[in-house]
Amino acid sequence: MLKYLGGMALGRPEQEKIARFQDVMARIQNDITSLPTSTALKNLLNHAGFAFHYKGNKLEEDRWQNIQELLSVAQKFDSVSPPEGIERLLTEAALMSETEETEIPEHQVTLLTAHSAKGLEYRHVIIAGMEEGLFPHSLSETNSDVEEERRLFYVALTRAKEKLIITLSHKRMIFGETSYNDPSRFLGEIPDHLIEHASLDPRHDSSYEEETISFD
Repeated sequence: MLKYLGGMALGRPEQEKIARFQDVMARIQNDITSLPTSTALKNLLNHAGFAFHYKGNKLEEDRWQNIQELLSVAQKFDSVSPPEGIERLLTEAALMSETEETEIPEHQVTLLTAHSAKGLEYRHVIIAGMEEGLFPHSLSETNSDVEEERRLFYVALTRAKEKLIITLSHKRMIFGETSYNDPSRFLGEIPDHLIEHASLDPRHDSSYEEETISFD
């Protein structure tokens, strides 16, 4: 690349690599100026080789899932004319990063994973996404994996000093696709006398997709 920028003669292999790079950049530029945001992003993942690199790579599973979740976020901007949709997506992502780096005052909500909550306590705790496929995760294939997820759920439960609220959704958008999940099996292990209120019947109101369980 330094030779290319400096105007020096390049060998055949180097010329081919640069030509492929220019082709990829041209495709990406064309996509973001003509296609819906999520479609342009999907094409970018394929053109740039991210899908090939991350998909099916056990060591990079978390990163690939983060990328897939970005596709779900991107769909919010599909109705915005290109390339403004991509610009808004990047702006929102940048604002989210800035928020993560900002010290949160004590009176505001703290968002964190069950793993990072170990050793911490809060007056009120909300656990979101208590559904099969999320908690326990769909990648928990063995009994030992599920048991580890069960221990992690216990950690999350015991972070609350006064009140705990558990939420789940009958329908949600995951990785750009709509999924219908059953309530987590772990919910059935909570003794009934500890539950203050539970609403798990999706038939009571088809327009309301999130259900809650709360107990003191």
